[in-house]
Amino acid sequence: MIKLEIVQGEVEFTDMIKNRTELARNGMNIDDTGDHHYRFRSKEKSQANIIINGSCINLKPNSELNLTNMKDRVKTHPACQGAKLIIGKIWAKVTQLTGSQDKEWEKENQAPNAVVGIRG
Repeated sequence: MIKLEIVQGEVEFTDMIKNRTELARNGMNIDDTGDHHYRFRSKEKSQANIIINGSCINLKPNSELNLTNMKDRVKTHPACQGAKLIIGKIWAKVTQLTGSQDKEWEKENQAPNAVVGIRG
């Protein structure tokens, strides 16, 4: 399940498969089972926390992020999540991916230009 928290200002949520757009709201739950391709777009002075399996992505103002499952692209992992930053900035706190159930998860993040710092 994908959950939106601390939505400030105007953040659009688009289900790209169903071609449906709505304004995101605090506590909004989004189904991430099956095939999906979601887009989150924040306006000026707007931001949102996107929670995915305990990991948090903070979408900064004037940013656009696409989230897709990648089970068609990565056959060896049945539950994969991909994030692609189209424009703007994000801050992410990613939970540990090793151990217990998280062994089946793989994260793929794409950005045309990126500066990454990893601690821990």
